[in-house]
Amino acid sequence: MSLSARDQRILDEIEQDFAATEPRLARALAAGRPPGPGRGLRPAAARNRPGRGISPPVLVVSCLGAGVAMLAAGLVLGIVALACAGFVITQVSPVLGYLCHRVSLASL
Repeated sequence: MSLSARDQRILDEIEQDFAATEPRLARALAAGRPPGPGRGLRPAAARNRPGRGISPPVLVVSCLGAGVAMLAAGLVLGIVALACAGFVITQVSPVLGYLCHRVSLASL
């Protein structure tokens, strides 16, 4: 089954876009073979990311857990400062996750 002229034109545009963003893909397409194992293409997000860092959901859950633990410990032990700190951390953890997500998007 052959492609219509419109489909072929769309595929050629997609190929040109990929080749412009991925030089290794352009070389592989010019050679007529896919990149071999170990030489695979990485997504642009993984290529441009300087370090793995911590993901926003992990940050939110860990801060939330730490805040709840501090709040509970402060209430059980009768330490008002610890309970207040736990309450603040529990309330701020979603904001930390949002900020971490925004910073990771800005670095892409």
